[in-house]
Amino acid sequence: MNTPQSWSERTVAITGAASGIGRAAADRFAGLGARLILIDKDQVGLAQCQEELSKRGSPTQSIVLDFSNLEEAEGILSRHSGVLEQVDVLVNSAGVVKATGLAPVRAPYEVEEMINVNLIGVLLATRAVTLGMIRRNRGHIVNLGSVTGRWVSQGEVAYSGTKFGVRALSEAFRMDLFKSHIRVTTIEPGLTKTHFSDPKIYKEKNPLSPEDVAEAIVWSVGQPDHVNIQELIITSADQYILGNLVRAGDDEGKVRELDYQRRRETYRKAAVITGATSGIGLAAAEGLAAEGYELALIARRKEELEDIKCRLEDLYQTKTSIIVLDVSDYSAVQNGFKENDELLSRMQILINNAGIARGWEPFHKGSMQEWRQTLTTNLAGAFYMQQLMLPYFLKQGNGLIINVGSVAGQWTYPNDAVYCASKHALGAITEGLRREMMGKPVRVSLIRPGTVKTNFGKNRLNGKSFQPRRIESKVRHLTAEDISETISWICRQPLN
Repeated sequence: MNTPQSWSERTVAITGAASGIGRAAADRFAGLGARLILIDKDQVGLAQCQEELSKRGSPTQSIVLDFSNLEEAEGILSRHSGVLEQVDVLVNSAGVVKATGLAPVRAPYEVEEMINVNLIGVLLATRAVTLGMIRRNRGHIVNLGSVTGRWVSQGEVAYSGTKFGVRALSEAFRMDLFKSHIRVTTIEPGLTKTHFSDPKIYKEKNPLSPEDVAEAIVWSVGQPDHVNIQELIITSADQYILGNLVRAGDDEGKVRELDYQRRRETYRKAAVITGATSGIGLAAAEGLAAEGYELALIARRKEELEDIKCRLEDLYQTKTSIIVLDVSDYSAVQNGFKENDELLSRMQILINNAGIARGWEPFHKGSMQEWRQTLTTNLAGAFYMQQLMLPYFLKQGNGLIINVGSVAGQWTYPNDAVYCASKHALGAITEGLRREMMGKPVRVSLIRPGTVKTNFGKNRLNGKSFQPRRIESKVRHLTAEDISETISWICRQPLN
């Protein structure tokens, strides 16, 4: 196992470092004390960036390189191979987008430039650093994608194509390099205010800033070595995604401007957590209690809830309340809300964590009772909680919903069809709710963890021992605390 590195021990290379997201990332890494290698075609901007960061005491060097000229770029990278093989973190931020228009009438040289910079540039830069990472048996590659790499936006077909390619490259890097403990992260921002786009597109919108995206990059890199944030989608609260990319104000008229200052003044650190007696729910409660949140914990087991309440209040002096109910029982949820109306009306965050998996066998051998139990808890329970919490959030003018899904909601696997279906459906509900809340003061997030070491698997077979597949038994699993840190990070993000 690798010894954790301090920031001062890390060398971070950033392409596209002279402006925008790359420059913001350079500022953040410099502030943490990392050594920097700045790469950009803008010689003047690069020199200014290096000078400013050097004045702050950050060890910095620069490489002038234009990925649109591949032969020249490859030669420059080769001449700097000794330096680049010392890189611990690579941020592939360089990118270009040309004037929008229909794909058939776009000038061939514009398409070629986007392919060279956005795709082949990522390949060249990554190849230049990976040999050193492999020798050291550690490293981190962060690729800047885009939400248009998931949903094609009208008029940006060629650009979207290159960003779909970045996602595929990231997945390929991840498969090729995982044995060398090299992590690969794709950050996919929504509309971000940079020099990249015509300033007119930001009118009547609240786009992300480069600093918002840089914060996501640094946070991903800062996770423990066994934690890989594979993909992170980050948009402004005024931008939803469903099928095609739609921005607030584009096709649905002028969206009400949100009064973020008022929301900041009324923001309250108060969260309700379902499934709070074990695993991710318990870890989230402990993490938020340590940050001073008032908590309302929901679960079925009263004695365990009472023990947790006493422990959290003793350790963190935070106000903690408990609600005993089964989220899959709509009548019980309704009654619980009526009995705890004053408490729940103070909450501004909902963490929908309660979930189960039952059985591990082919679909045709499954139990209807287990299917129903899985779907009502994972899907209906999450729906009930969101439906009943939303009126409180809208009345307060502040709300955040975090649904805890699973990678099983993105990729299915044998012997668990119904659990996978429940998590796919939770993703659809999350996306639909995000669209409905656009222009309203409620943010909606979805976390999709991989395998997490909790009692989840032990409960799958009604108390019988659940033996994971041999390949899984050799994997270092995530911990509930790893996911709790992700939840806390989302809660800390600015309201926009």
